[in-house]
Amino acid sequence: CCAAEWPLMNRIRYPVKVDKEADARQMGTDGFLATNEEGWNQLHEMTFDLIISTASSFQDFPLSQYLSLLGVHGRFHLVGVPGGDGLKVSTDFIGNGCSIGASNLGGRREVLEMLDLAATKGVKSCVKEVPISKEGIQTAIKQLETSSVRYRSCLVAYDEEFGA
Repeated sequence: CCAAEWPLMNRIRYPVKVDKEADARQMGTDGFLATNEEGWNQLHEMTFDLIISTASSFQDFPLSQYLSLLGVHGRFHLVGVPGGDGLKVSTDFIGNGCSIGASNLGGRREVLEMLDLAATKGVKSCVKEVPISKEGIQTAIKQLETSSVRYRSCLVAYDEEFGA
């Protein structure tokens, strides 16, 4: 996957659960930290220059633990617009002088560049296809409610269901 295309970088995945480690390794990560384990950040404090966060929410997000991973003048970069209560600026920034930044979600030009890069490098996405039927949608909603969606889900088979 795309992580292997970033040379000279230590690529670590930070999911909540350990059960995603095999997936992370398959995507090309060099390491793995399960953020729901006690003390997950302690052995890696001040070892990263950059953390790219794709978190979907800041509700109960352990920001201080993530910031502790950054070295002096390290950068925590948000991709997207996470929901939740938002970031609370605190003394967590003082210890290593780190900063937080964010990216535009991307316009048409950026999306086309990203798709071109993915096609050129053979990057595959991790998507679970769900039929757009009554049963498929019920299953998808149940997976959302139980947080059992592993990466992305996409409704498919529109023509088969609706005869279009």
